[in-house]
Amino acid sequence: MTDLKEILFVCSLLFFFFALVTVWALIASVFELIFKRKKIDWSMFNLADFFRSAFSEKHSMTGKIVYGIVLPAAIVAGGVNAALWHFCSKPEVGAFYEQDTYKQNYASWLDTGTSSIFCIATVSKYEGYTIENIRLPYGREDSGDSEYDPQKNVASVYMGPEGVDCDLSLDHVATAMDYEFLRTYTITNYGELCASRRGDTYHFLGCPYVNQIKPENLIYFNSCDDAMALGFEPCGFCGG
Repeated sequence: MTDLKEILFVCSLLFFFFALVTVWALIASVFELIFKRKKIDWSMFNLADFFRSAFSEKHSMTGKIVYGIVLPAAIVAGGVNAALWHFCSKPEVGAFYEQDTYKQNYASWLDTGTSSIFCIATVSKYEGYTIENIRLPYGREDSGDSEYDPQKNVASVYMGPEGVDCDLSLDHVATAMDYEFLRTYTITNYGELCASRRGDTYHFLGCPYVNQIKPENLIYFNSCDDAMALGFEPCGFCGG
């Protein structure tokens, strides 16, 4: 795909050069009309005649192919490519016509080593790709602040106060359904560790402080890394 983009880019340059030459010729003709009273020769702007002349006998077969087929096709392709780039470019990683700078939210997966956690990450493109913000389950957030490699579809992010090393991979541009899914998403229905979704501390199940957590706020984790990646800190009593 990269090679095709480069070819189309060259075609677009050729199109703009051709357009520039045409505009310059038109300006020169208008100048002669005004100051020299010389009529504009509109035949010089007749592209059909220009390309038809490429098939005249003075050109070899190679010349006919280059000037009569390849050059017109390249100019047309360059014009179409330039128009599509202007009107159809997307703020989306890997899009054929990808905008130069943008921010976009992606449904993503955070790999802590023990769990794969759904989240929504904000990708910023400006002289490279950066993960700027990560929306996590249970209303949690993390700044992310790490570089993203679109070739490998991975960003190494350090999550939570303890800086848990995780891998973040993008799935697709986030939709309203993804935000609703995140709102109701549960990492696990049961585990050895738990916390209150309204608190900042996680506990072992046998910790006496667990009894103070309301059932509707009780959430579970598969590991300490899962809890710390969401910003929870270990309990000072049970050690988490």
